[in-house]
Amino acid sequence: MIYNSNGEIFQKDINVSDFSRAKITRLLDYLEKRGLIERKSCGMTNKVVLK
Repeated sequence: MIYNSNGEIFQKDINVSDFSRAKITRLLDYLEKRGLIERKSCGMTNKVVLK
């Protein structure tokens, strides 16, 4: 989903029907810890950017 959005997307726009918002946040935490993405604060949400 991030790749298809030219490498960046707002976290609030990531919606997978089977996943809760908390699960998406935990998955993004994991990807950020592994160095695959970076989250930047952007108002009330985060911008998720591929590295």
